[in-house]
Amino acid sequence: MTRKLLILLLSLTFLVVFPGLTLAQFGSISGRVTDEVTGEPIIGAHVIADRLDSMYHCHGEARTDTGGYYAIEHLHPGSYQVGASAVGYVAETYPAPVTVISGQNTPDINFALTPGGGTGSISGRVTNEVTGNPILGAHVVAMGLDNYCYAEAWTDSNGHYMLEGLCAGIWQVQAEAFGYIPEVYPDTVTVVDGQNTPNINFALTPSGGEIGSISGIVTDEITGEPVLGAHIVAMRTDSMCHGHGEAWTDSNGHYIIQGLHLGSYQVSACKAGYIPETYPVPVTVVAGQNTGDIDFALTPMGEPGSISGTVTDGNTGNPIPHAHVCAHGELGEGHARTDSLGHYMIFGLYPGYYFVTAHACGYFPQTHPDTVTVIAGQNTPNVDFALVPYGGPGQGTIAGTVLDDSLLSPVPFGIVFAVSWNGNWGFSFTDSLGSYTIQGLQPDSYYVFAHAPGYIGEFYDNVYTWEEATLVTPDAYGINFYLGRCGHGEGIISGVINSNGSSLEGAYVYAEAEGEVKGFTQSSLGGVYTINGLLPGVYTVSASKVSYNDGSYPEPVVIGSGKASGIDIELPPVKIGDVTGNGTIDAADVVFIMNYLYIGGPAPNPSQIGDANCDGGINSADVAYLINYLFVGGPAPGCP
Repeated sequence: MTRKLLILLLSLTFLVVFPGLTLAQFGSISGRVTDEVTGEPIIGAHVIADRLDSMYHCHGEARTDTGGYYAIEHLHPGSYQVGASAVGYVAETYPAPVTVISGQNTPDINFALTPGGGTGSISGRVTNEVTGNPILGAHVVAMGLDNYCYAEAWTDSNGHYMLEGLCAGIWQVQAEAFGYIPEVYPDTVTVVDGQNTPNINFALTPSGGEIGSISGIVTDEITGEPVLGAHIVAMRTDSMCHGHGEAWTDSNGHYIIQGLHLGSYQVSACKAGYIPETYPVPVTVVAGQNTGDIDFALTPMGEPGSISGTVTDGNTGNPIPHAHVCAHGELGEGHARTDSLGHYMIFGLYPGYYFVTAHACGYFPQTHPDTVTVIAGQNTPNVDFALVPYGGPGQGTIAGTVLDDSLLSPVPFGIVFAVSWNGNWGFSFTDSLGSYTIQGLQPDSYYVFAHAPGYIGEFYDNVYTWEEATLVTPDAYGINFYLGRCGHGEGIISGVINSNGSSLEGAYVYAEAEGEVKGFTQSSLGGVYTINGLLPGVYTVSASKVSYNDGSYPEPVVIGSGKASGIDIELPPVKIGDVTGNGTIDAADVVFIMNYLYIGGPAPNPSQIGDANCDGGINSADVAYLINYLFVGGPAPGCP
């Protein structure tokens, strides 16, 4: 059975068993909540999105920040009903269904809430089920089941709580507290305008003393104001088991991550519009205790800006249409195509430094010689390129299709490279059908690599290192790729790729967790790389570039929602004659080639490293060449 057919059958089976699920990228919904009378933003309003066209993946929620803005992220594509509520206001449902599209944000889903709201309330008491003692600081939450109202309260020293300003209707109530098992009230609770519904009591069961918690405050580094809705992740660093906890900050910037097993944790914080941050030292969780004051002051990224310029032919000065320009920085990346005049503009870039590269068919790729600075809310113009044509001197062709590994849908805007050991190369872009054709190739054997924005790049055929790749000789058709999607988490890994003391541009860098590659990028000018979109986990980071030995970072990298920097990797260049791969040319390499030639031993990989005299093959002359170099002072292996 072919790989394509197998994937298709598995996809169809999945959709039959789970008809509401789609194997697609997440989308998001964003907007603003204001006071209908004053127009002022409402801080801490609760916005909920409920799926209308599926019973699966059916819910998302968010709180508004100090500007009244919200963003509900990680929503599966589909149709949603969106509602907003706030204490002291009448809850409101958006008048039309809201469509979420794969990989896109649906903006401007705004609400202007009318002051007033409900006049009902719910009250009760939260106690320890074993001792009967009151629980101080228990968190009680009520959710309207027939409206979009929401309320929360905390218990006093006697365990009492009061949820006020509730709309009339049917509510679900639950309580939680550190060191106790959360509990949902067994019955729905009816609220009547102007009345209190009393005795909604909870007796929480202690969860035992073998867990602890971490708490703190998240503020804006510039204003000092609390940051609402920041995502805090604690990742276990001293064990692979029981290794993860998370929480979100409330309207005062407070958070608490409960139910953590004893041990050492890396804690990180992030929020849309802020630079992610990792706490500078490991945080220890102690049995039955809270580790407090793990605070963060997040730096605002500022309003997104843009980069623009022109791509021209370096010989004629004529504009190059349809060139592909990519900007890559620590806070994200962006892409654009040039128009008929060679102009491009890359939008949505957070302030910071970016490496910008231009590609066009028939031209050598070019990276802008300087890093490009993006300023909040501004465009950085005149980032221009004059590409040098390479002329396509050969007659060979490599062609195929690039598809999404899960959906088998075309992947447009992809780039497919073909590079040989001898330095011949070519590339092409995929069209709207995912098809590509690389022309003008010299007779040679090529390593073919495909990647696209939002996807994990790979060598042909379905491998991540050039040493494992299947070589392709032109003319060759049906050289197809099935690319997996990158992750959509908040973690970042960055570093530099070096080789013998010099930075290495163009290396492919991977982050792997639980046996699967989850993140991918390519090193830029200066060897700098940044892998974005990582979910919490423990990662192995590796890199590969043709004619260099593959390498990896020597230690596992623990990622929460923050950033791990300084993950530098060394890729030593491959030495002709070093067939054993030990970094030196010695007698063992002579024995290796003799075993290959005369007694059926393994072949050198790649074969070119065994061709010591560069005559195009591996034979007894290479054995003699190595012996001459090692023992009688002859020339070093390799082409002159």
